[in-house]
Amino acid sequence: MKEFSLTYMVSILSVFISSATAVFLSIIAYKQNKKLNLQKEEHDRNLTRQKNEFDKEITRLSGSIERMNFVHKTQFDTEFELYKKIWLEISNITKSFHNIQDHLTELNSTDNDCTKANKALKNEYNLLKSYSSVFSEIIDKNRPFYFQELYSLLIIFSNQSKILAEYLSNDDYQKIDLDSYLYEMVKLLNFSVSIEEIIRNRIENLKIV
Repeated sequence: MKEFSLTYMVSILSVFISSATAVFLSIIAYKQNKKLNLQKEEHDRNLTRQKNEFDKEITRLSGSIERMNFVHKTQFDTEFELYKKIWLEISNITKSFHNIQDHLTELNSTDNDCTKANKALKNEYNLLKSYSSVFSEIIDKNRPFYFQELYSLLIIFSNQSKILAEYLSNDDYQKIDLDSYLYEMVKLLNFSVSIEEIIRNRIENLKIV
């Protein structure tokens, strides 16, 4: 009889422990699910907030770009005239460097009297200094009227032209490394192409009000 009672008690205890364990695990699972749900809700709120902020920023930037492209005719005419001046001096500078390249090629391909070529180089160098001076003056005097990307490219072009001009600072032109000069000249021409593209895009996108 005692054995039966003990067995019965063990069975009851086992059932109680199993039930308690199940309840305990259910409580843990419920708390974990609740925590996960809270985290998901917080995550969703953050995503929604970030999306709203992103949408507002896109709207703001779109409005700014749109306002930038709408200009009065006076401003358009001012910018257009400025771009023409810029491009004239860029053309003069690049043409001058092309002429210098031709004279340097002539010097490198002959052992005859180089007096004529040297004189032509000196004259072209003086022309180049004049063009560069005008170009620098246009950049400095009109700085407030450039948008930043164009201004940066103009400065880069100006600096690159000074690097090329340094090759001619010594009157002994026959010692100039023609390959090195041509390498720097290609970089200058690439900058001029970039300036041409950005000015063209600017003009095409402007809308007169």
